[in-house]
Amino acid sequence: MDVFGYGIATRMPEGDLSAVAYRPIVREGEQIDVWTAPLAVGEGLPTLPLAINAEIALPIDLEATYTAARERRRMG
Repeated sequence: MDVFGYGIATRMPEGDLSAVAYRPIVREGEQIDVWTAPLAVGEGLPTLPLAINAEIALPIDLEATYTAARERRRMG
């Protein structure tokens, strides 16, 4: 984010792993909304928004989605 000229508010959470969601948007010029969440091995995945358009961002429970996909593939 530093390369693109964004400030400290857009930095990733401390630690080695994080999940990120973003939405390109035009307000007073082109901008990017960014949501971050730290990840830790052995912990559940976060809920992050999935941007549909400029007005709509649906919360996606990544842990439930991942669990359902594993069950459908019979991966335990």
